[in-house]
Amino acid sequence: MDERAEEVPCGDVVSELKRHLAAVKDHAQQGVSAGWDASVDSEGELSALLRDVRAMAGMLLRQVSGPPLLSPGPVSDLDIELAFEELQLAEEELRVQNDELLQTQQAVDAERQRYQELFDFAPDGYLVTDFSGVVQEANRAAANLLGVERCFLVGKPLSLFVDSEEQEQLRRNLEMLRRDDAGQSLRWETSMHSLEGAPFAAGLAVAPVGGAGGVPIGLRWLIRDVTERVRAEEMLRHQADELRQLTEHLEQRVQGRTAELASAYAELQTEMVDRKRAEALARNERQRFNDILEILPAYVVLLTPDYHVPVANRVFRERFGEAHGRRCYEYLFGRDEPCETCETYTVLKTGERHQWNWIGPDGRNYDVCDFPFVDSDGSTLILEMGIDVTERVQAERALQEANEMLERRVGERTAALTHSNAELAETRDYLEKLLTYANAPIAVWDPALRITRFNTAFERITGRAASSVVGQTLDILFPEEQKEEAMVQIQRATTGERWEAVEIPILHVDGTVRTVLWNSATVYEADGVTPLATIAQGHDISERKRAEEELRQREEQLRVITDSVPVLIAYVDREERYRFANKQYEAWFGQPPQEIVGKHLADLLGSEAYPIVRPYMQCALEGDAVRFEQWVPYQGAGLRYVDSAYVPSRDSEGRVQGYYVLVSDQTERERAAQDRERLLEEVRQARDEMERRVEERTADLLGINEVLQAEIAMRRQKEEELRESELRFRQLAENIDEAFWLLEPDSGRFLYVNPMWQELWGRSGEDVRGWPALFEAAAHPEDREQLIAAWQADGARFDREFRILETDGEVRWVRGRAFPVQDSEGQCRRVAGIIQDITAEKDAQAALIQAERMSTAGRLAASLGHEINNPLQSAIGCLDLAREAMDEGRDPSRFLEVSCEALERAAWVVSQLRSLHRDALREESRQVNLHDLLHNVLLLSRKQCASQGIQVYEEFGDDLPPLSLMPNALQQVFLNLVLNAIDAMPEGGDLRVGLEPTVEPEGVWIRFADTGRGLSDEAREHLFEPFHTTKSEGLGLGLFISHGIVQKHSGRIEAQPGEKGGTVFSVWLPRG
Repeated sequence: MDERAEEVPCGDVVSELKRHLAAVKDHAQQGVSAGWDASVDSEGELSALLRDVRAMAGMLLRQVSGPPLLSPGPVSDLDIELAFEELQLAEEELRVQNDELLQTQQAVDAERQRYQELFDFAPDGYLVTDFSGVVQEANRAAANLLGVERCFLVGKPLSLFVDSEEQEQLRRNLEMLRRDDAGQSLRWETSMHSLEGAPFAAGLAVAPVGGAGGVPIGLRWLIRDVTERVRAEEMLRHQADELRQLTEHLEQRVQGRTAELASAYAELQTEMVDRKRAEALARNERQRFNDILEILPAYVVLLTPDYHVPVANRVFRERFGEAHGRRCYEYLFGRDEPCETCETYTVLKTGERHQWNWIGPDGRNYDVCDFPFVDSDGSTLILEMGIDVTERVQAERALQEANEMLERRVGERTAALTHSNAELAETRDYLEKLLTYANAPIAVWDPALRITRFNTAFERITGRAASSVVGQTLDILFPEEQKEEAMVQIQRATTGERWEAVEIPILHVDGTVRTVLWNSATVYEADGVTPLATIAQGHDISERKRAEEELRQREEQLRVITDSVPVLIAYVDREERYRFANKQYEAWFGQPPQEIVGKHLADLLGSEAYPIVRPYMQCALEGDAVRFEQWVPYQGAGLRYVDSAYVPSRDSEGRVQGYYVLVSDQTERERAAQDRERLLEEVRQARDEMERRVEERTADLLGINEVLQAEIAMRRQKEEELRESELRFRQLAENIDEAFWLLEPDSGRFLYVNPMWQELWGRSGEDVRGWPALFEAAAHPEDREQLIAAWQADGARFDREFRILETDGEVRWVRGRAFPVQDSEGQCRRVAGIIQDITAEKDAQAALIQAERMSTAGRLAASLGHEINNPLQSAIGCLDLAREAMDEGRDPSRFLEVSCEALERAAWVVSQLRSLHRDALREESRQVNLHDLLHNVLLLSRKQCASQGIQVYEEFGDDLPPLSLMPNALQQVFLNLVLNAIDAMPEGGDLRVGLEPTVEPEGVWIRFADTGRGLSDEAREHLFEPFHTTKSEGLGLGLFISHGIVQKHSGRIEAQPGEKGGTVFSVWLPRG
């Protein structure tokens, strides 16, 4: 309406007003029929009509109350009466529309229930999870597929039902979906199992669930048991491989057999020559085997279970003679019954190799090995080999005797050392009592080196009387050749040097020299500086010196003996340190014995050998003699097979002080034994191999004609199997529900397509030259470019969902997958694939989303109809009063002003209805007044609150921080919370809506507190999960969507029990 409309006569204004009211009625009727869908009022036509009605009512008011217009038109009573009747008629129609809105709400509820049942009873499994894969909702098919109850499935991770080797792929795909902002869906196949463990192949389709602002808030899953299809694919691949292998095999066999048939006759002629040559070789091999047995340096015999000796080699015959049919115990020992000590027949009981020592009738020692042996006629014999080890046994016995002698000598040396220590102790006691008893030679001399005192012990040593030497200088006491050195030492003692133990030779008058061990002390004048005299005490150690020399010589002899023996000999103390080691240690470990003494065993033997010998060491230290044979990896000496003996050493009281170590290197002996075993095994294998070859060649010669006949029969059988395989492949491919195709990768030419492929695409394989051409011809224009790029990137592993256009123009969703068919060398020979029609699946997903939208519209339909009906009734009533006022000549302006306000209120309700259907996810954030936003929400629900006896309290605080919000999206959240509170109070109650600012962090709490039934702990735990509802109807998506919108605003939403019952929903929004 523009300014020129003010010049329209009043009668025309009334007519125009009636026309616009009729238009409002028509649009309201359309809104009822469409459930107030936004598409019906996409251009705001109803709002524009209400604005025009409001403008015309204002014009009529100004015409009635203002000055006369330039061209006023008379308003007749008939026009006013007609306008009044039109308004009454509009009122009645609005009442009818209100009833229709209630019916629409019921229909929407029924539709929503139908979609819920569609979800529950869908033949495929549907799940809703969070981004970590925890199940939030599942339909019955999913629960049955996984073998659990639906209540058990909720809250469980989906990975619980995925095989362990496939869980890494599941985690990668979940992470990809979490990072993907474009909302791309994924499809793949994996291995799953039910709770009882029954495995099955599963096809998974996953797509994000969009929340506020397009931010994904969860995942929708389609799970389909594709075990049969996978088996069919596997069968197809297997059949293709069989076809390829059979074709190659037949080609090779035909070529090979053609050549064989051409040369078969010539081979038959030469086979007899080869057979005779083989027989001659066999005879030569047997002769060579017998020759080996004859020249072996050990005896080899075969023994029967009844003690006869059918075979014996040269060594056995030479030493023990010929058997001449007698049993072994009869002609070897002249006995009437088997020997008690014989262990030969142990192998017949154990069936395993047996080694033992035997003293033969010649008195020599033999190391015997027995083996179970099967003769050519299948009878069981005993193969026995004996090696003469008499020299080794004698050497071991000699070594044992040497060890015993060494032990005796070590004991003698220990006794001598003990005796010497006792003498030294007596000497020390004697010196301590010297001044009292004067039994030791003591001499005193002055600073001039003149003897001033000379005791009787000194007289005995020198043969001189004290009277003849006192006053003489000390040099008379020393031999001429040691006199100068002795006087130097005497001079140092006189000048204050103290002797502790100085050996000085003393000359006897008979010319003999005695060795005396001296100590001295100088006596000083009172000034402590001037020497007064020197006192020296000596001890004749001549006999001890001689004993030490003899002991040294005996030790040297013992050292020579131990160093000459090819055995490691050592003595180890209780601290596991070497106190003696012979020369052989240097040959083994590269260290001289003097460096080894004092070392710990672990440092010398090494970290590998020490743990092996330590248990035996412990036994020796506990007092037990130990002997063992074993492979030991020595550090520096390498791996050796040793014969070791540890003999404990005890003191006079029987306590173990250490132990003697004797180690003999038996590596060569052990390796010789191993070589002997290996030789026997090689001989046995050579004999078996020769016999096997003779038998094989004989069998080949006899069966060549049979083989040729069998090859011909096999070729015919393979050809028949090939025809049957092709028939099974074609029957399978032509009877599956998916479209199957086979393509040549180089040319892109379709080799085979099944009937379902032709039905889906509406054309045959010969009409299309490869997938790119097919995409250009039949794919949806929006998908073509991506499909062609994906196929050209890797067509052999193509896996995509896309749309196709059928010949009648219908759009269908399909999923195409391809896989390579490889030959034996891994080269791609064919590309096979399957196309599945998933249109029904896509339609089911879209239907679930549309059901929630219809549910929200239905819940608001009755209330919004009331909010539109009331203002229009007020406008009609005021227009009626305005007409009466005009008839009576009164001012109708007040009634016309009220009519304008009522029409403005109706226009506002319509605008709110349109905002509910606006796409909140594409809305931009802006500064919003929360007071106004909440007030508008409460106005929309005022009728429902009043009808249920619910008292609403607005507790809005002041000083709220500015917030940047998406008003339409937040209005949906607040309206959903208010409607839930109303549903929770069917008997009436209080609804308190409050605003409370926060400081840390800065933002606002919006709280909706009701006094209704409240929520159980279990319901509160799953409150914001999709498809979870506590009501008998509804899809359970309202709070799930609200939660996503709040998260889009970086806020949070919570639910807590009220202080006086009911529930408090709190939404916190940050400052923005």
